[in-house]
Amino acid sequence: MELRADTAVLDLSRREADVAIRLARPKEPALVARRLGAMQFGLFASESYLARRGTPRGLAALASHAWIGFDASLDQQPQIKWLNRVVPELRYVVRANTTTIQVLACAEGHGVALLPVFVTEREPRLHKVLPRLVVPSRDLWAVSHSDMRTNVRVRAFVGWLLHLTASRVAAETN
Repeated sequence: MELRADTAVLDLSRREADVAIRLARPKEPALVARRLGAMQFGLFASESYLARRGTPRGLAALASHAWIGFDASLDQQPQIKWLNRVVPELRYVVRANTTTIQVLACAEGHGVALLPVFVTEREPRLHKVLPRLVVPSRDLWAVSHSDMRTNVRVRAFVGWLLHLTASRVAAETN
């Protein structure tokens, strides 16, 4: 198995990948999609950052904070558009092309970040900012070419993804 974490959309018709995990259901008729669940987001900062800059107590306070986010090429993503509406004048101090870099920059105390909740769970230095704030979620899809529908490896991998996401949902509701 080869895993590749990238923001680029690989062409499944050209077999650039067997399975892609995407944040939008594909519209191409040759692609098959299985909804894995919803990816929850939250605002996070490290304890050291909050001790130095103060904990925001409301939306208005977010404008005075340093921000960590994706590079500008992803500004049209729904969660980023939402953040720009909530905090109209974001002041980015770090912009990166991967979530991993954002998590590390946030954990090291460089600013506040809008992050998927599941990636923050294994980083004890991160704390949720404004925990009652309702942040939109994104549907998560496992996508493959219809020719791969009966491929044993693809079916096993998608089955594992479904099991993984189902167990996460069960853990979150308990």
